[in-house]
Amino acid sequence: MSDRESEERRAADETTDPRTILGEGTVYKKLQGFHCVNTGGNTVLCTISSTLRKNLEYPVAAPWSLRPRVVAVHQIRTVDPVAIGDKVRFTDSGDDTGMIIEVLPRRNSLVRRAAGRKALQQVIVVNVDQVVVVFAASRPAPNWETLDRYLAAAESTGLPARVVITKMDLVDGDAVADEVDTYRRAGYPVLSPAPCAVWASSRSRRRCAGALR
Repeated sequence: MSDRESEERRAADETTDPRTILGEGTVYKKLQGFHCVNTGGNTVLCTISSTLRKNLEYPVAAPWSLRPRVVAVHQIRTVDPVAIGDKVRFTDSGDDTGMIIEVLPRRNSLVRRAAGRKALQQVIVVNVDQVVVVFAASRPAPNWETLDRYLAAAESTGLPARVVITKMDLVDGDAVADEVDTYRRAGYPVLSPAPCAVWASSRSRRRCAGALR
């Protein structure tokens, strides 16, 4: 058996193996090699199935066929098939660990092109209500081109976006006035919370009420 045939069979086995209990939850954090899935208020530390890194092609099979043979395996064109915000199904090992085996349909996704020569997408976050870009007016100095890229990504997905500038007490207001005015004229709300304000009670949090969950 060739290496490719072995890979196809192993991928098919993972997809159809019913040996463990299935759970469902939302990915809220990534660690190296693991994804944290919130399910009913509990966290399950999950790896991901190798099949999620491939698109499996099956022949047309009879409805009673339980183990269709994979006829081709195509590599996906994203850096990571699972993103923050994904609704997923996973096999539950019973010890707060598991394996993600399915990503449920996404409402939307915020993406950018991944670094490197390959034409791959990097999914930043999915199932988003709005994009809030937070960056400092100083220490470090603001990178307006980076802000533009995030706003462009939000626009391409049809997501509402706003800008929050922190550390305004460290600069003269005139230092960023022109840029702030440009974004406001373009239709983006630009907020500058007081330096000692608590986020939970700030104007920014109130304006985002209903979208932060």
